[in-house]
Amino acid sequence: MTVPDLRPPANNEGEPFFPYVANRESGFAPGLQTLLDGIKSRMGFVANSIAWYLHRPEIAEAVLRFNTAVMNDPSSTLDRLLKRKLALVCSAINGCVY
Repeated sequence: MTVPDLRPPANNEGEPFFPYVANRESGFAPGLQTLLDGIKSRMGFVANSIAWYLHRPEIAEAVLRFNTAVMNDPSSTLDRLLKRKLALVCSAINGCVY
């Protein structure tokens, strides 16, 4: 499966306005790779919202750990499907087409 080029439009200098990570599959720090593998196994892909942080491994790791903690919280009374539905509604309300 090929991934379409979803880079943002270039600015006047011809560069994307935020860092773009073409490789979303491998080659990251071991801890980050493990978290990415977990997300990829759940979602089937690495989302742009996550890939955007990969240029800053320390931020990516915090975001991925937060996401994993929220989605896998054993004390939560909400199941994962409802959490995903809530994320979808929040995205739609905020005009995100994701």
